[in-house]
Amino acid sequence: MTRAILIPCQYCGAPQTRRKQAAATCYRCRKQREKRHAAFAAEVQRETAAVEPPPRPANVFEAIERQGHDEDFEPAPKLVPMRSPPGTALRVDELAAAVRAGVDLWHAEDATFEDLTQTQENA
Repeated sequence: MTRAILIPCQYCGAPQTRRKQAAATCYRCRKQREKRHAAFAAEVQRETAAVEPPPRPANVFEAIERQGHDEDFEPAPKLVPMRSPPGTALRVDELAAAVRAGVDLWHAEDATFEDLTQTQENA
């Protein structure tokens, strides 16, 4: 036979009967909390519904007109030439790193197909 335990309500202190030792909430406090939560959820829903995302631009020109452009961008000069063969994954990775760094993509001394054929003939 299990004995009921009297536990005070964690909000108002009114005694609550529970069979297990746990944080008890009386019926009145539980209903008040549910009402507060429902009111808060409704307020959040109203606030989020009022905020509409900006309309999507119809074309690229409209997007440029809204957000501006970087027409005056000049990349920094590239100091070190690429030695990886053109068309390889390594070359693509080097080009991607140059774009992320804002550096010019090409250098006058980058490796070319002619350089590759000359090194293969000399070997």
